[in-house]
Amino acid sequence: MLKSVQITGMILLGSTVLMGCMGPPRHKELMGDAARSAFARQIADPQASDRRDPGTGLNGPVVERAVEKYETGFGAKPKKEYQK
Repeated sequence: MLKSVQITGMILLGSTVLMGCMGPPRHKELMGDAARSAFARQIADPQASDRRDPGTGLNGPVVERAVEKYETGFGAKPKKEYQK
């Protein structure tokens, strides 16, 4: 019984010593990697700034009305829905 306790203690002591010799943890080096990779995945075309051609997929008159509505919408007063 005493011999098995000594062997178990030696194994625990040896594993503790080996864990102390493992080196510094890398978790601080990896901090923010998930956020940086998620941000990079949101960019549809990383080389878009290198090209000078106009974007495709937008209809001119539709965009013109949307921009006009956006620009004039700031000067409009909000509608009163409830009367006091």
